[in-house]
Formats: sequence, structure tokens, C-alpha cells
Amino acid sequence: MLAVGTVIWLASELMFFAALFAAYFNLRNHTTAKVPFMLLAGERDVEAGAVSFRFRDGTQLNGVPVDEAIVVIDEWEESRRNDSPTAETVSEALELIRKRR
Repeated sequence: MLAVGTVIWLASELMFFAALFAAYFNLRNHTTAKVPFMLLAGERDVEAGAVSFRFRDGTQLNGVPVDEAIVVIDEWEESRRNDSPTAETVSEALELIRKRR
């Protein structure tokens, strides 16, 4: 018979791996679906008032201020571009936004 502490530990490990599994498939679904942007906000991003972009091609752009991220997404949507955004194209858009300010 298993001790209560062992059962609790096994349950917590199972929950941890279930969360990892779910997170993996959420990220995987983003890359296989036609979702142009995935925004992530880790602890450092939240502290800095920023977000990180993850793109379908696997590239990532970290530490983008939230107000600039909103403008980039709005302008991308308004431009009705058919290509998928990448770290390079969004970086170029961010440079243009910063020059206008």
C-alpha cells in the first residue's frame, strides 16, 4: 500500500506533466494553424510591460512594449497582408513605428 505522501506526490507529478503536455499542444496548434501572431508574456515581460511575439516559422521577438505591439498588430491587420509575419518583418514595422514617434 502506498503512503499518503507518495500518492500526493504522484498526483502532483501527473498534474505537472499534464500541464506541460497541454502547453506543448497549444504551441504546436499555433504553428500548424493559420494564426499569424502568438503573444507570450513571461514574468520578465510582465515586469517590463512588454510581450513576446512567436511566429509560425518558429522565430520569436522578445520584449516588445505592449503599446507598440498593439500598433504593429493593428497595422498588420489593416494592411491585409497575405504573407505570414516573421520576426524580421515585425522588427521592420517596429522601426517604422518608432521613427514616426
